[in-house]
Amino acid sequence: MSRSPFDFTGCLRLRAPVWLTGFLASMVTRPHRLGPHSLVVRDGIFTEWAVPFTWIRGAREAAHPNFGRSGLRVDKTGDALLAVGDANVLIDLGEGQPLQAPGSADAVTVPALRITVDNPGEILARRQAAVARP
Repeated sequence: MSRSPFDFTGCLRLRAPVWLTGFLASMVTRPHRLGPHSLVVRDGIFTEWAVPFTWIRGAREAAHPNFGRSGLRVDKTGDALLAVGDANVLIDLGEGQPLQAPGSADAVTVPALRITVDNPGEILARRQAAVARP
C-alpha cells in the first residue's frame, strides 16, 4: 500500500492548537464594551448585540448559574443570557426589548440581559457615569 506524502494527522495536530489559540484570543480582544450611546455585548467572534442606554432601566450584580459558554440565547427565566460560566451582572431592560438570537427565526421580547464580566463593580460604575453624561 502506497503512502501519501501528505500527513493528515500531523496537519490536524498543528491546526488544532492554532485554532484554539485564535478562538481564545477572540474572547479577550472582543470583550463587552461601553460605547458613547450603548452597551455592546459580545460573544467573541460569534455574536454582537448593541443595547442602547435608553433601553437600560438599571443594572446590578446578580449571580445566575450557567455551565460553559452560553452564546446569546433566551434562558428558562425568559431573560437573555450571554455568559461564560456563571453570569454575574443583570441588566434590566424595563418593558422588554426585542432580541433575535442567532439561529432563531423570530425575535422575542426579553425583560433583562444577564452577562459575565471580569469586574462587575467597574462596569456598573462606568455604565452609571456614561448614562449621567449629557
